[in-house]
Amino acid sequence: MSKHFRRRAITHAEADAMKKELAVLLVEDEPLLGELMTEALIDQGFEVHATGDASGALRHLVSG
Repeated sequence: MSKHFRRRAITHAEADAMKKELAVLLVEDEPLLGELMTEALIDQGFEVHATGDASGALRHLVSG
C-alpha cells in the first residue's frame, strides 16, 4: 500500500513566515558572487550567514 502526499501551494504570508524562521548559510568562495547572493537573499527577507569556505561554514554550524 503506497502513501500519497499532496503538495499545496503556500500563500505569500506563509512564505514570509517561513523566511523569518529559517536562515540561509551561504558558502561561496568568490567574494563578489557571495556578496551579490547575500544581498539578493536579504532583499527577499532571509536571514543570511555568509562565509567563503567550508571550514567557515563548519565553524558557524558548530558555534550554533
